[in-house]
Amino acid sequence: MIDSSHALTSTNQKTLEMRRDLVLPEPDAALKSAREFEAAFIAQMLQFSGLADALTSGGGKSVESFTQFYLEELAKDITNNGGFGIAEKISAYITQKEDNNGELGRL
Repeated sequence: MIDSSHALTSTNQKTLEMRRDLVLPEPDAALKSAREFEAAFIAQMLQFSGLADALTSGGGKSVESFTQFYLEELAKDITNNGGFGIAEKISAYITQKEDNNGELGRL
């Protein structure tokens, strides 16, 4: 009889070893900064769209104090799932400036 638990453990161990060797690239600094900017921009748009008022209606001051945090996280979520494309444009611009002018091209 074959011990299937040993085979499963062996397979899992090999998978873990392969994943330890896998190093995922970090997004470069320009793209990271551009995404942070896009998230802040979207959060401001959400704030002035009336969503903040809709979220806090009937909740009083206690709900108001957490609304901005919610909008910021919602904006980060939107940005991380494609956003408006602003981050990619800004990142490309910064990268182009760096390529043309070295570190002095950084904004």
